[in-house]
Amino acid sequence: MTDTPPPHEPEADVAADTPAKAEKRKRTRLQLIAFVSGIVVAALLALAIVLAVGGRMYLVSDSGRELITSFVAGKKISRYGRINVEGLKGDLFDDFTLGRVTVTDEKGVWLEATNVRVDWSYWPLVMRRFHASEISADQIRVIRRPLLEPRTEPGGPQAITVDIDKFRANVELMEDFSKEYGRWTLSGDAEIPRKGDKVVNVNAFSLNRKGDHLLLKAVIGQKPEDLRVNLRAGEAQGGPIAGALGYSPDKPFSAIAVVNGEIVDVEVKTGDFTPLSVKGRYGKDGARIGGNADFSGSDLLAPFVERIGRTARFGFASVPDKTREGYQGVAWTLNAENIQSNARGLLQLKDRNAPDGINLTITTPSLTRLAGFPLAEATTYTGVFKGDAKAWTLQGSASLQNADLASYRAARISGPLDIAVSKGQFDITTDARAVGGSTAGIIGALLGATPRVQLQGSRTADGAYVLKKIDGRGQALTLTGSGGRSITGGLSFRGDAAITDISRIRPGAKGAFRGPIQAGKARGDSPWTLSFDGRGSGMTIGMDELDRLLGQTPRLKAAGSWNHGVLSINSSELTGAAGRMGAKGLIEGGKLRLALDWDARGPFGVGPVAIDGAMSGNGALTGTLAQPRADLRAAFDKVSAGGLILTNADLILSFRKGTDASDGRIVLNAGSNYGPARASGNFFLGGKQIRLTEVDVNAGGVTAQGAVALSNNYPSSADLTFTARQGAFLASGEANGRVRLTDGGGDQSAVLDVTGRNVRLAGSTWVVRNLSLKGQGTLDRLPFTLSADVGGATPVQFNGSGEYSRQGSAQSVTLRGGGRVREVAFTTRSPAIVALNGDGRVVRVDLGVGGGVLTGELRQDKAGSAIQADMTNVEMGSLAPDLRGQITGRVSLQGSGDTLNGSANVDLKQLRSIDAPRGLAVDGTLNADLSDNVLRIRAQANDGTAVQASADVSLPVEASAAPLRLAIARTRDMSGQIAINGQIQPIWDLFLGGAQSLSGQVAARATLAGTLNEPRLNGRMDLTQGTFRDSATGLRLENVTLASRFDDSQAVIERFEAADGVKGTVTGNGNLGLRQGSGSTLRLELTRFRVIDNDIAEARANGVLTAVRGADGNIQLSGDLNIDNAEISPNLPGSNGVVKMDVVEINRPGGDPVEVEAKARGPQIGLNLNLTGRDIHVRGRGLNVELTADARVRGTIAQPQLTGTANVVRGDYEFAGKRFVFDDSGSVSLSTDPARIRLNLAAVREDPTLTATIKVTGTAAQPKIELTSTPSLPQDEILSQVLFGRSASQLSGFEAAQLASAVASLAGGGGFDVIGNLRELAGLDRLSFGGEASSLTVAGGRYITDDVYLEVIGGGEGGAAVNVEWQVRRNLAVSSKFGGEGDASLSIRWRRESDRPGGDRTDRRRNRSR
Repeated sequence: MTDTPPPHEPEADVAADTPAKAEKRKRTRLQLIAFVSGIVVAALLALAIVLAVGGRMYLVSDSGRELITSFVAGKKISRYGRINVEGLKGDLFDDFTLGRVTVTDEKGVWLEATNVRVDWSYWPLVMRRFHASEISADQIRVIRRPLLEPRTEPGGPQAITVDIDKFRANVELMEDFSKEYGRWTLSGDAEIPRKGDKVVNVNAFSLNRKGDHLLLKAVIGQKPEDLRVNLRAGEAQGGPIAGALGYSPDKPFSAIAVVNGEIVDVEVKTGDFTPLSVKGRYGKDGARIGGNADFSGSDLLAPFVERIGRTARFGFASVPDKTREGYQGVAWTLNAENIQSNARGLLQLKDRNAPDGINLTITTPSLTRLAGFPLAEATTYTGVFKGDAKAWTLQGSASLQNADLASYRAARISGPLDIAVSKGQFDITTDARAVGGSTAGIIGALLGATPRVQLQGSRTADGAYVLKKIDGRGQALTLTGSGGRSITGGLSFRGDAAITDISRIRPGAKGAFRGPIQAGKARGDSPWTLSFDGRGSGMTIGMDELDRLLGQTPRLKAAGSWNHGVLSINSSELTGAAGRMGAKGLIEGGKLRLALDWDARGPFGVGPVAIDGAMSGNGALTGTLAQPRADLRAAFDKVSAGGLILTNADLILSFRKGTDASDGRIVLNAGSNYGPARASGNFFLGGKQIRLTEVDVNAGGVTAQGAVALSNNYPSSADLTFTARQGAFLASGEANGRVRLTDGGGDQSAVLDVTGRNVRLAGSTWVVRNLSLKGQGTLDRLPFTLSADVGGATPVQFNGSGEYSRQGSAQSVTLRGGGRVREVAFTTRSPAIVALNGDGRVVRVDLGVGGGVLTGELRQDKAGSAIQADMTNVEMGSLAPDLRGQITGRVSLQGSGDTLNGSANVDLKQLRSIDAPRGLAVDGTLNADLSDNVLRIRAQANDGTAVQASADVSLPVEASAAPLRLAIARTRDMSGQIAINGQIQPIWDLFLGGAQSLSGQVAARATLAGTLNEPRLNGRMDLTQGTFRDSATGLRLENVTLASRFDDSQAVIERFEAADGVKGTVTGNGNLGLRQGSGSTLRLELTRFRVIDNDIAEARANGVLTAVRGADGNIQLSGDLNIDNAEISPNLPGSNGVVKMDVVEINRPGGDPVEVEAKARGPQIGLNLNLTGRDIHVRGRGLNVELTADARVRGTIAQPQLTGTANVVRGDYEFAGKRFVFDDSGSVSLSTDPARIRLNLAAVREDPTLTATIKVTGTAAQPKIELTSTPSLPQDEILSQVLFGRSASQLSGFEAAQLASAVASLAGGGGFDVIGNLRELAGLDRLSFGGEASSLTVAGGRYITDDVYLEVIGGGEGGAAVNVEWQVRRNLAVSSKFGGEGDASLSIRWRRESDRPGGDRTDRRRNRSR
């Protein structure tokens, strides 16, 4: 047996334990835990002691003091700047000294203290209390007033309790701080707990002015009634205290403030002036306190004067409520020039609560003035205050009149504005709506007239701002989002911003741009992180190049952070379809430090500049928001500016914006199509002045060096030399000179020496044939001579002299001389004068013009304008290039501001169109009156007894004198009467002449009403014995009869008939709308009517046309016409026997002429016609083809445009007297321009020895002819066989000359065609010569019908003969020949290929008309 106990279950042991044992085990475990915990705490405490002792020992060492000094250096002290310390000595945890302490702002040190001693204990910091037994300084120097930094973070609760048993120092106040130097001794104590009453005692005595003092004892309790103040300050003769407060330091100053629980007595005096006075009593039975303040005496209070006014009166009163125990009625009032406030309600005394609310009203005539930046004008806030000082609400509404917020203006913005405060947190809620908002500018376009914003936000107790909800909506902008605080204390915001309609920003644009906005901030002093990722959809800006760069879906992605007033842009990139731009950097306190880069893919253009290839660049944006500086560099593959093409261009731009001006430098280097190009210069922009210095330009044939300055867009000074030759900017000629306009003495301070010859700007039709401008003097008096000869649409010549003078701001130019305008001569009867003085200007002329006299004067300034012109027998051609005649009369306009009145009384003699003969001139009168924005015109015209016309029309206008403006108002009502009787041709040619002419007897009378956009015309017009001609198209109408009436908005054509003079007619009737886009039913029926008859084409047609008025107001003829007969015979160059030579004129004065499209006069009637027909012929240079056509006519009656296709029916081509027959596979593209009539034809001639084919391609103006044969032979051999039936080597000299002429004709060179000239002279269809010189054979023939050809052969050894050929079918011909010796022969010729012979219907065939 052993002593080992038997095994058992655990449960048995537990069951076996007694309660005493279990309790003992529990105590043992607790003791173990307590022991271990004690060991850990002891270890931590020991470690803390070791660290504290060790740390303290390190910090009191030299290296520790240096660490503390470097750590403190540069730390911000709220808004007052940054602190720096030097010379730390002693024990930092007990008693230490700082050798020097400074506080600096942007301008440097503004406060300095030396030998600052602090005797303190660091253990109270554990309880959040700073306690110092004594703080002293040998000297504190206040050098100047500090520059306070703007608030970037809200103020928070007091962090620790401050308890200073004693402080003392000597204070030195410098003049820049207190206006007068002063030395003071300062002592006192302070106890400022985090919670509870705050006690401050200050004693200050002047050391250099005995008796001057400042004594303060103050207790600031938690309740208003606990406030106690006893202030006494006095400077018998003035001094630094007064100066420090902004008052004069030379006048006696005193300040007394007593608040002792019963009375309030405050008074500040400087000399005899009392800027502040407050009197009153308060206690359990209520209070009554009032006072007034005058801010005008102190420069420190100047912002108060600017914002609220010079003086303010205020008062407060409270009385017990007799009906409710424990309540007091309270009232408050404040009255100043720019702010008024009053409050009234009941206050519960027990807990200082206002359960029923206190009504509050605040008004200001100008919120903009009150805030110091644009906000609004008259503003009112009314609300109800409830709660106590710790938790309260203010519920009310605000109304802002004439608001101006962030460049958005509205007549009124109003809505509820509620504020709630609880436990240090501010909550604000508003729902603001605008009325009468301006849509001007980008912001206005986005918001529209009635935007709305709903907002909920908070400022938490720890000073953090939380945007809980925002929902803003405008006509083209939405901004929604919400924010909050996470469980970890972080802040976040998520929202969406969208521009819903880009067309609101820019007319013609479309699409939208939207994206999410995110912001977040971790708990504590961490930065805000910001991001935005926006994309466009269906975007177009309406600017081609920008749309190409951005595409329809551009993307803007940006990320950054915000921390203590510093915005860090970590990345931002705008990406488009063909370009991108990026930026990153910092924006701190308005200071910029941004790096930029961009690139784009061309080609693209900016104004007149076109850029091909790629563009890239980079740069930096520095300075401040108010005064930025940009340093940019860009590289371009290819830049086109007019005729100048730059390659590999490198541009450097430096730009700096100052407070009142900006300056910089620009440098450009590149290659070009005219050699190396460079440009550089410095620029200065200030107000209305622009100054360029060190200008150096050499590009595109232009060189210039010097400097120039502009003031109000006019040159104010310059010293510039230049030369311009033919190149990118001058199409021809040369100009050079020197312009020197500088202030200073001597007769060389102003020099003009400019000459030019045959100068024509690239793309211009004006040619300055000769120019000479020379002058020498001073800016006060600069005489000059001017000689100019200008060619162009209105040629001008002038020779004369003048003088520029300046006196102060007044400038003037006088000019005397003479010349010609077109063919009309003019001369100055007295010098012409142009005078400028500030915003005023005077122009005065007195001219003899074409045997008449023209005088005029213009006076204008910012207030108004006055114009008067008198004319006596002035030639109309000098005023209106399309008219001729003489004009006599007066025109005057005068007014101020938005008012402009005037009159005109004019007599017209022998007035006619430039295209009309003198016999069609009319005489007339014109009288006009302008008043109240209505222009009434009364006119009469007559041609003896042939025609009488009159008009009396009143037109609405928009007129103003400043600025000078006179324009017809197309949407306002007009009225008038018009009548004409007699021969219409003089009136037609005067107003609508040109290529068209109309004659006949007219009787018309009508009344005008409605507007110009929607006119109403009532009356009647009848025309008989009419004739219409259009010289451009050859259109001719004879025996025109028109019966019509005007019925409000339409013309009713009752009957219209006309003939074309060759049996063709046109008739019609129906309605024609008088307004743009109005309906029309006018129908014209053509019967074999000649629709065109000119050098290019002649055509007759049948069909029906309709006339409609389009949306642009022009009349358009539409319909389908069937062409009965058409002849297209352009004036092609032919073989007239003279070789054509291309002549190129070099050194032409003015360079090569520039073709300018002449503007057609007369009515422009559009065409939209579809043409079909078969009998259409194209003839010219041996070509004679009949075609079928399917064509269209567009354009106008004056300039028709023919397009379409035609196919060959039959035809032939005569070449060198031989006839080639076309097949029916050819086609012609039709046009009214011979150079656009494209030919695709093939013609074949079969001779016994070969088959020759001519292919005709190219255009009708320049056909290309190719000759081939079967069997294949060279072209000269083919021609020899065709023309003479034998080889070229067997030809006689005469035949060889004929062959050479044919070869030249085939090549398109013409040549001297002897045979062709003789054939044309004899009137034959064919003429040929053969044989040798001794036996010359001459053969000449002519078609006597379309199918029968008769030929007579003479000379040679066989004698005379007659040959007759009959074309039986397309491929069968019978030929019979009778010889002079009685012999005869008959032959039959059959062609294998089925060629259709052409019916040659020129006058070479006698039976053409049969």
